[in-house]
Amino acid sequence: MLTIIENLPAAIAVSGLVLRLYLGSKPTKDVE
Repeated sequence: MLTIIENLPAAIAVSGLVLRLYLGSKPTKDVE
């Protein structure tokens, strides 16, 4: 695996997906 710096765009994309899944699993779904 490459370093986090080299995979920064991928890391941001993964983090975004995780945040969306985490927020989406919360009771408050007013965001969508």
